[in-house]
Amino acid sequence: MLKIRDLHLAYGAVEVLRGIDLDVERGETVALLGPSGSGKTTLLRVLMGFEQGSGIVELRGKRLDGVPPHRRGIGLVFQNYALFPHLDVRGNVLFGPRSLGWDASRCEERLGEMLELVGLTGYERRRIGELSGGQQQRVALARALATEPDLLLLDEPLSNLDPELRERTRQQLADALRAVETTCLLVTHEQDEAFELGDRVAVLSAGRLEQVDVPERLYRTPATAFVASFIGRSSVLDAWPTERRGGELRVRPLRADAEASWPVLAPTERSGSPIEVVGPPGGEAPLRMWVRPEDWDVEVRGGERRHDAAADGSGGEQWLSGTVADVRFAGALSYLEIVVEEARIEVALLQGRVDPDALQRGCAVRLRPRSGALPVVFPDRGPSG
Repeated sequence: MLKIRDLHLAYGAVEVLRGIDLDVERGETVALLGPSGSGKTTLLRVLMGFEQGSGIVELRGKRLDGVPPHRRGIGLVFQNYALFPHLDVRGNVLFGPRSLGWDASRCEERLGEMLELVGLTGYERRRIGELSGGQQQRVALARALATEPDLLLLDEPLSNLDPELRERTRQQLADALRAVETTCLLVTHEQDEAFELGDRVAVLSAGRLEQVDVPERLYRTPATAFVASFIGRSSVLDAWPTERRGGELRVRPLRADAEASWPVLAPTERSGSPIEVVGPPGGEAPLRMWVRPEDWDVEVRGGERRHDAAADGSGGEQWLSGTVADVRFAGALSYLEIVVEEARIEVALLQGRVDPDALQRGCAVRLRPRSGALPVVFPDRGPSG
């Protein structure tokens, strides 16, 4: 449906989009996720025709070069909704169909369909100022969909809502997008929003696409150090590769002469770029290792009590010894901060696996990645990863 190839855009010497390649299939929602300034909204502006980049942009097999915004067959929900305050809900939703010259009966039919879709039947005569933020967002969605666009663009559509309303409206938005099966590109900086709404997620950094994949693979098998750092939470440790057993790479954590040796997932499995295996002599750590908080096993020193992030854990890998620096209760999870040498490691434990009498500040513990959890490693390229 949407095809983007080698898309570049620069403002003077500042390159904002750097060779974007992206496909969005018919009926698919792709969430464009990245930090502020990564180029997300700029990409939407190019698709709408508000900015002109170099490269190929096709919609339904047709190049969009020189096509004015109102002729592109694209609907847009702005971050601030951009509703017309002098028009009521009816006037806002029908603005597009009327501009395209639809007849009255078709307009009325479409109005009813759109208000039912967003759960606002009966609100036709409400003024925009009389609506809540969530209702305004749904009016903006109905207006964008009213003209039956080939592609729907959503620019941070929930960012103006408070957290509780944002979560509720996010579910309503997800239901509406599934109902209409419209091809959609969603811009957001919220990972929860991207994961819930996107069939796939495209991670953007400094104008480049780092990885495009389903949420589960982004989280478990990030393709770059940026994705590993940006998606979810992790502890990042120095690591030294020690050996390969078949296709498995093993590393020593924290020190080149550490006794522990853990299997990891390395770029060679994803990109074909092998990591050289080095022995334990000193020098700078050649790798950085990311471990998710829920992927640790923890034992009180001596092995009297055990706390697994997963339901079970086993294996012969050696443990690291540390001290609990902090314990934080967070509903279904408790978070531990464990100091191991100079490193601070975050561990997430399900309630019921946390013994409040055993795991206190100052408690001596040992920990290792749980069985089946593979930390990911990337070559160490300094603070930026």
